[in-house]
Amino acid sequence: MNEVPTIILVSVVFLAVFKNLINWWYLGIGVLGFTSLIGYAIYKVQKRGGL
Repeated sequence: MNEVPTIILVSVVFLAVFKNLINWWYLGIGVLGFTSLIGYAIYKVQKRGGL
């Protein structure tokens, strides 16, 4: 269940570092992609029986 704080932490860091330089659409797409990647990894590990 550590994935949710990881996603929030990555989002906060991106906002803090790139707040004036990043387009909000790219930030949303990036966070969505990162969340999907973590979800896919969790799915694969659980399917394999790792956890």
